[in-house]
Amino acid sequence: MKTHQYTRDELPQWTIEDVIKHDYSYYFGLEHSHRLKPTQVADDYEKERIDRKRQMLEVGQFDPIIVDYDFNIICGHHSHKVLLERYDRLLCPIICLEGVAVEDVVKYYAGIKAHADALNDRAIENYDYDYLVGSFK
Repeated sequence: MKTHQYTRDELPQWTIEDVIKHDYSYYFGLEHSHRLKPTQVADDYEKERIDRKRQMLEVGQFDPIIVDYDFNIICGHHSHKVLLERYDRLLCPIICLEGVAVEDVVKYYAGIKAHADALNDRAIENYDYDYLVGSFK
C-alpha cells in the first residue's frame, strides 16, 4: 500500500525535544535506511538542505530520523535521501513513535499550527484595539 504524500509544510520539523514536549511514547532504535518510507512530496526536497545534510554526514553528524510505527518518515526526509544516495542498506538511528501513524501526527501538527495562528491573530486584534482606543483619548 502506498503511503500518502505530504508537503513539507504539512509535516512537523521536529527534534527529540518536540517529541518529548508533545508527550509521545517513543523509542530510539536502528533501522535499515531502505526500510524507511518517505512521506514528503518529492518536489519539496530542497537542494540546499540536502547539501547541508550531506556535509553533516561527512563529518559524522546525523540526527535520528523520526518515524511512525510502520517506519513512515515524519521528519528527516533530507537526511534519508542523503543516506540512500551514499549507502544502500545502512543502519541509521531512528526515533519511532509507538502506536502512532504519520496521518495522526499530521492532524495533530495542523491543530497546533492553527492554534498558534489563532493566538497570533488575537494578539494583533488586541494590539489594534489598544491602538484604536488610545487614539481617541
